[in-house]
Amino acid sequence: MAAAQRVVLTDRRLKAIKAAAAGKRSMIWDAQQPYLAIRTTEHGTKTWVVYKRTAGKLVGVVIGKYPAVPLAKARKRAGDILDTLAVGKHPRDLEREREREEADRRQEEARRRRDTLASAVETFVKAVKADGLRTVAATEAVLRREFLGQALKRVRKTEERDGKTMTAWVREWHPGADVLWSERPVFEIRKHDVVERLDIIKAARGPHAARGALAAIRRFFNWCAEGERYGIEVSPCAGMSDKKTLRIKRHQLMRQHVLTDADLSDVWKAADGFGYPFGAMVKLLLLTGQRRSDIAEARKPELDLEAKLLRIPPER
Repeated sequence: MAAAQRVVLTDRRLKAIKAAAAGKRSMIWDAQQPYLAIRTTEHGTKTWVVYKRTAGKLVGVVIGKYPAVPLAKARKRAGDILDTLAVGKHPRDLEREREREEADRRQEEARRRRDTLASAVETFVKAVKADGLRTVAATEAVLRREFLGQALKRVRKTEERDGKTMTAWVREWHPGADVLWSERPVFEIRKHDVVERLDIIKAARGPHAARGALAAIRRFFNWCAEGERYGIEVSPCAGMSDKKTLRIKRHQLMRQHVLTDADLSDVWKAADGFGYPFGAMVKLLLLTGQRRSDIAEARKPELDLEAKLLRIPPER
């Protein structure tokens, strides 16, 4: 190797460096960054290197080739390498740590992308149902309809029970024509996304629908943030309200119509066309004025026919 030189390196000087003599390599040390040098081969290849004696051993670390690694970056990287050597670590070990951290980051990123809104809503619904919260059915319906683009469909189910084939019609949620946010990763949803979706709902179905949608999506994201689920630490719905976000005035939420006797008669006749159980349920709602879920989820033990009472237990 030719005799080493020490100069303040600049881009102009770096570009002017000639190839080393045949069979040799030249080394020019940077006077500004100690232990940093540019090494040049007989073919003109220029490589940044750091050489530092530590713990009685000469340690050499290759940073990269010039000009792919510019001067400023080489000086910065050399400083990092010297800091690492100063605490008794080899830069190679530090690089392995960085590679592991990068692999963990990529794995976490991939996991988050698998956590779509559709799968997260499924987990959320199961969790709040287990807690026995009474409004979960309404919240689930809004999330599925307004944010996942799903619709309820009647499906015929057949199963074997006690040696007999039992058939029943059940209602299940199925994807609609527009899946909306179903495949979207939860952690990618931002406040402006929620506001934009609520504006669409308000324009299409009015302030009541938008208000219900905000309540449902806010409840979902609060649940995510409380447990830092799906990488959500702060709910994108934080600070959102009917008045500020949706700009809904109080008079817009007031009901504009009360059913007349003629309306009730029309609804009663229409219920006859639905058959059991929905037609009967609608009629019972008309007669009692109860909430839909109170009637739809009623069980036989709750009915006292002698007293003519429906006793709704506290858990409902």
